[in-house]
Amino acid sequence: LTVRWEAPAPSDGFSITHYHLSSEPVISDLPKSVSTTGPITVADVNPCTSYVFTVRAYDANMHIASDPTSSEVFETSALVRTAVEGLSVTNVDPRTQSLSWKNASLSCPFFYRIQYWPDGFDQEKKVLIAHSSVTYTSVDSLKPETLYHYQIQAIASPGLIEGPMSTEVTMRTMSEKPNAPTKVTVEQTVNRDVGQINLTVRWEAPAPSDGFSITHYHLSSEPVISDLPKSVSTTGPITVADVNPCTSYVFTVRAYDANMHIASDPTSSEVFETSALVTNEIREQKQAQFRSTELKSWRQYKYEVQLISGDQYSKPSVIEDCTTAPEPVAPSYLSQLLQLGFNLTMPTVTGSTISLNLNLDALQTTDMENLTLRVQPKSELNGIPEVFSDNVPDAQSWEDRKRTGKGPWDILISTSRMRSVSQQTHSIVLGEPQCNTSEYCKSVPLYVMLALVNSCMLALVGLAALFFFRQPKQLPVATVNAPVENKPPEVITPIILDEPNIPVESFAVPIDEFPNYAQQCLEPNDKTLENQYAKIQAASAKNEANGILTKNDASSANNRALNRYKDILPFGSKVLTMDRKTVRFIATQAPLENTFGDFWKMVLDQDVSIIVMLTNLQEAGVTKAHQYWPPDERETKIYSSNGTDIAVTLRSEISEEDANTHRNSVCIVRKFSVVSAAESNVVTVTQLHFINWPDHGSPTVTDFEQLMKTFHQLQRNTKSGDKVTLVHCSAGVGRTGTFITADILLRCLKAGDRWVDIGGIVQNLRLCRMCMVQKSNQYEFLHQYMAKMIDESK
Repeated sequence: LTVRWEAPAPSDGFSITHYHLSSEPVISDLPKSVSTTGPITVADVNPCTSYVFTVRAYDANMHIASDPTSSEVFETSALVRTAVEGLSVTNVDPRTQSLSWKNASLSCPFFYRIQYWPDGFDQEKKVLIAHSSVTYTSVDSLKPETLYHYQIQAIASPGLIEGPMSTEVTMRTMSEKPNAPTKVTVEQTVNRDVGQINLTVRWEAPAPSDGFSITHYHLSSEPVISDLPKSVSTTGPITVADVNPCTSYVFTVRAYDANMHIASDPTSSEVFETSALVTNEIREQKQAQFRSTELKSWRQYKYEVQLISGDQYSKPSVIEDCTTAPEPVAPSYLSQLLQLGFNLTMPTVTGSTISLNLNLDALQTTDMENLTLRVQPKSELNGIPEVFSDNVPDAQSWEDRKRTGKGPWDILISTSRMRSVSQQTHSIVLGEPQCNTSEYCKSVPLYVMLALVNSCMLALVGLAALFFFRQPKQLPVATVNAPVENKPPEVITPIILDEPNIPVESFAVPIDEFPNYAQQCLEPNDKTLENQYAKIQAASAKNEANGILTKNDASSANNRALNRYKDILPFGSKVLTMDRKTVRFIATQAPLENTFGDFWKMVLDQDVSIIVMLTNLQEAGVTKAHQYWPPDERETKIYSSNGTDIAVTLRSEISEEDANTHRNSVCIVRKFSVVSAAESNVVTVTQLHFINWPDHGSPTVTDFEQLMKTFHQLQRNTKSGDKVTLVHCSAGVGRTGTFITADILLRCLKAGDRWVDIGGIVQNLRLCRMCMVQKSNQYEFLHQYMAKMIDESK
């Protein structure tokens, strides 16, 4: 440290001979008295320490000193002299490696920065941050059988002083599976004295696989042999006694590592056919069954059985006869027949009736005994197959239905005695008199099923159509199960905390200078944005490492199955925010199949009017999201959340093209009708699906501009500017954070703000959800997009 000061103004009668120096804390090498005003240099002071220096002017002739003058508090920067030592890497499983290192033991606050990359891709380094208290971590989601490079450095505060990089270490990840066993062979032994065939199975152990330890082998056969052991610890031989003669067998062996719970690919034997078996003595005759095929319906057939062994023939058995059943009508044919009739003559729907005009001319046959129409409320069919077979309990009359309050009922259309089937069209009115004033006929969707019943009472029921008793102009909305009254829904109670006092570094630029600033920063060799993003990453890691932001709730055992990615979790205080006046967005992951119902419940509870989806269901062969809505227009699906059913109907699906350029659409707009059993109100929700975000990249500014224009147009059209918008991609951080940041920037531009601070916005978003704007190329894209928006606004 170098200390300087200025001499005091002359004082009448005094003659300054020298100066007294002191410091707090005390520096032993600091001279206590000097004759000049400096500079005074003190070497090798402590890093990351706050110092105050005090100077007094002194008149040695009069032995009188002046009042003290002190410097401001001066904090020395951090100092990292040496690289982190002892970095090593080991394999945990095919996609995970474990790192360990020696503690850096620095006197200043610090954290570790780890970078890693696959061999040959050193320009695509990924970064992990570790707290100073840990000396190990795991790296997952790696590619099997790939060489990875690792380096680590300590970064100390204040000043985020980067220490030297450690020595680079490498390790190849394990293969995805252990090697498979080889040469599976089968041998046969026949014991005619006891009438038994035994098979012996052998195989060779697989070649060693790095990282795997084969503990045992899994065995299976086709067809299944019940006495075959499912697991053995050796390579055989394994003998199976008393297998079936003249039967083709295939044996399959897998090597298994019980420590990692990973099996090899299967290795199968060639098809081995056991020989025929003729015993020396007939000991037991087992009952056999013979099925004759390609018989004609409703014909009498006669049968006799004769035993043949070698050249010996037994006497024929007693002749038995049996008449085949009438030809059944396939359920799919009945469904097609009804659907065709409905397409030609649509049912007439009123407030309490459905009139069906059924063209049954194609069912004219002398074999038909009865023709019935089966009716049942759709809400009772949860979990029941749509195509019924003869194991479905018999339906009941309408009178029985009114008495029991559940189950289907049959309406007789015609019988062989009535001969009314010769009529071309049958008119059936549901509700008069079959339904009377029943609530089922007034408001419940019905499945209408046609049953053809012959003299043997073999009922084959086909699903024909789905109707809703609604006003004609309304879209169909499914009726759903009421919530379970004795089991109230489990609600996540929001924990609303005061915002932690976390400093946010500003990267603000005057709006008039921003386009030129962005152009310079986006030059290939400019490191400005890269350094800004590194500071944002480090600040986020520090907030988590210091325990300011925690993910304990999301990582608990009860909630692990709800997370799409185990390393992207919501902060505990930000699971829900209930102050609607200040919330514009909900950022979330794409819902899993086991959270579809909870997702739609959140949409209703939080009064979400627009859902912005920024990922495709599949990208580069990887599932990024699951489809949480019905696949076809006017189709309804029912989802459940804590015992409450929620019906979602896809009303429309439209691809939005750019109105100015007529370019191919980059957005799909879907409209849903959503209703909960707990509420009677039907809510319209709009989904804006952006389909042009490239995997591991950023969209073009033109495509993204069309996305934002479509979003704001939907807000105007639906009058939902003050309502909450739900945004998700796959993990709900990278693309989601980019979209939210862009909208904030546009609103600031519209409001006339004179500064642009993209880094500050990202840091604030990361206080709400981790990893928002997850990649540096997304951070760079926001600068490119905002520069264009400013230019276009001039």
